[in-house]
Amino acid sequence: MDRFMNTGNKIFLGLPTSLLMAAVTLPCAAQSSVQLTGLLDSGVTYLGNQGGKSNTYVNNGVMRPSTLVLRGNEELGGGTSAIFYLGTMFSLGTGALLGSPGTLFTRESYVGLSNEIGTLSVGMQRDFMFDTLSLNGYSGAFYHGWFGSHQGPFASFGVPYNTQGSIDHDRINGEAVSNAIKFSSKNFSGLSFGALYGFGETAGNMSTSNAVSAGVNYEFGNAGVAAVYSKVKYPGFANGTQGIQNAGLGLKYKFEDLTLASLYTLSNNTLNKARINTLDLTASYRLTAAWNMASTYTYMKGNSVLNGDKANQLAATLSYHFSKSTMIYTSIAHQIASGSKAVARIASAMGPANGTSQTAVTINMQKIF
Repeated sequence: MDRFMNTGNKIFLGLPTSLLMAAVTLPCAAQSSVQLTGLLDSGVTYLGNQGGKSNTYVNNGVMRPSTLVLRGNEELGGGTSAIFYLGTMFSLGTGALLGSPGTLFTRESYVGLSNEIGTLSVGMQRDFMFDTLSLNGYSGAFYHGWFGSHQGPFASFGVPYNTQGSIDHDRINGEAVSNAIKFSSKNFSGLSFGALYGFGETAGNMSTSNAVSAGVNYEFGNAGVAAVYSKVKYPGFANGTQGIQNAGLGLKYKFEDLTLASLYTLSNNTLNKARINTLDLTASYRLTAAWNMASTYTYMKGNSVLNGDKANQLAATLSYHFSKSTMIYTSIAHQIASGSKAVARIASAMGPANGTSQTAVTINMQKIF
């Protein structure tokens, strides 16, 4: 994760001609802006065990995938602004879009209104497992990106948004919800909260293929605590009546240059009854103004549907910031899986191991513009 992730989260869906004409005739005093921004992240990854062989390849970004963003803001008066956000992820190595096939804006896309209370937006948007738990620094993904995200030996868990079966099963690395309306509050003396509802768009039954998410974060002094619940139903899960439930609880404390964080998540597939419990324990230390290092221990355990398989993973990242917008980093992740059918797999690795152990090492450069 990085500061770029805090730069906004909304979509521009298109305005009726009448509204566009009205916008053209607004008084000159109205302040508006449109920005083209983004993030470029790529490097070389060495994977020690991909099906029994080593592999070295150019990655699509480990801390974050490369992203191109068009966003805008227009002051409407009285402290209210109209906003939009269009973001798409792509491979810097090939130029190909990342995310759902056939989707132009694969990160988020939304339009909304914002004032001193919060932001109300509509479009394709990430839920609060990501917004509350990752953006606020509770998850290992905040410090290591994909290497701090969760996958493990749980291919039969059955997430529908990826053929790998369990990658980002608790959504902390950011999975967007389509057709969603979302409210995110401002920070009120350390307290922030939000809720999201995704419409299933099924005639006669609003609960079919819908999504709900709510999160709250409270930071007081050097400490913080956060809690989130999300449930997303999918058309392919019993005709939209079943889905994936996620819940998370985060704690953190900052000692000057040292930050300690912990996160517990529960992921439950209501269709096949598979369940994964996950625990992150993170320590991050700012060595100097430019150097930072972080390490996260992750424990994942599946229930009997997943053969009781388990995984222990350690991730470490050392980063050097040339400036606020440019850094280089090196990360390593090592996972050991156990269980009768356990096969190790680190999130974002090009393939699973042929056994219970897998190691990945990367050296990357990241540029925010």
